[in-house]
Amino acid sequence: MDDKVTLWEAEDGTVRVRAMFDPDPMPPYDDGSSPIVAFPYDGRPEPGQVEGITSYRLPADARWAATYYADRHGAYDGSELWLRHMRLWHGATSSAVYGTRYDLYVTCDPADWREKVGAPEGSASVYEWAAYCDGDVAMLTLERLTTWTAGDGRTRDEWEVEDAVGGFYGMTAPELRAAAADYFGAYAEMVAV
Repeated sequence: MDDKVTLWEAEDGTVRVRAMFDPDPMPPYDDGSSPIVAFPYDGRPEPGQVEGITSYRLPADARWAATYYADRHGAYDGSELWLRHMRLWHGATSSAVYGTRYDLYVTCDPADWREKVGAPEGSASVYEWAAYCDGDVAMLTLERLTTWTAGDGRTRDEWEVEDAVGGFYGMTAPELRAAAADYFGAYAEMVAV
């Protein structure tokens, strides 16, 4: 995505909705998201569940297994052994992996998690987390063109942000247009009159 993209503009050119990269995104929170475990490279601190993205807490043996396998086999092989443990002992049916420069993020869909959130088999995902790690998070702004007049009669036009919402992880331009219509559609039409 370019720095800023206009998604919608009123016919009279006084109101618009724009998308831009979110300069300070929050980590994605979805209480139904699958639990993610960070496996650090190079023997740095032991692996652990990424906190603050879901209220689901992995069982104690799963947390122990992540540490045990990573300590003895490294991030890659340790994460594979941990996924086998989760399939065998916790009924995981799918997994997803995403690597950054520092950590290997691994998730799966344990049976008790699926039951708690009502998720179907095969619903493990790191999509939003990967977008967050890559900085691929958008913000939408509703802007109004305002004319300012100085005391000496000079004028200038400037776009002022009337409303903004962030936290759109990894969305394409058509998805952002749909989100903009959901968030600002009626309001944008109302103020454009």
